[in-house]
Amino acid sequence: MQNSQIYKTISFNERITVIEEEGVRMFVLKGSKGALLVDTGYGGGDIKHIAHSIAKQDFKVIITHPDMDHIGGVGPFGQVYMHPSDFAQFRCKCSKKDIKVMPVYENDIFDLGDMKWEIIEIPGHTCGSIALLDRENRILISGDSVQEGPIYMFGEYRSLEAQILSLKKLDKMKDAFDVILPCHNMLPVKTDILPILIEGAEKLWRGELLGKPVDLGWTQTTRYDYKFVSFYY
Repeated sequence: MQNSQIYKTISFNERITVIEEEGVRMFVLKGSKGALLVDTGYGGGDIKHIAHSIAKQDFKVIITHPDMDHIGGVGPFGQVYMHPSDFAQFRCKCSKKDIKVMPVYENDIFDLGDMKWEIIEIPGHTCGSIALLDRENRILISGDSVQEGPIYMFGEYRSLEAQILSLKKLDKMKDAFDVILPCHNMLPVKTDILPILIEGAEKLWRGELLGKPVDLGWTQTTRYDYKFVSFYY
């Protein structure tokens, strides 16, 4: 299968290109002094070639969290960045063992010249989930932690308690961004999704939502809906 059949590219604006692969989304961020590839998808094609064709310059690879639909394409890269709380999960899931993994932390800045992307720690969906914030252009890339859902909150490395705290953290910061770019489902979403996610997650934590069994093919879990968001838990 050719890359053109695997990947779909969409220009969000002149600096941000969206790459979609079977329901998961990656981002190429092009600045005057550098570029970033955010996540690598399932790895169904040559994501490195696609990203280079968009950025036309060297770029760093940053991982929002190490679920397989975000790290499946890391193979061609020698180095990636992620939060160290997710190193163990990454090493467990990634078959390519010689990749150098570099740490990122809260308030770290990736300076691309005319864009500066700030790391925001938002643990919950995984131990080291991160978001990227461009304060000047008021854009947040949220990984899987903020979306219309369903948000996976079952299994190892996930914490509903931490997710609630992270959502509240982002809600307190929402004066810093107008647009949220999730890695799944609707793109973009607005900041008014944050209080809905908080309310739903808190109701789930208190046992106030009615669940429906879900068979994902590779595992079974329960889906909890609240307004227009949902959680697998």
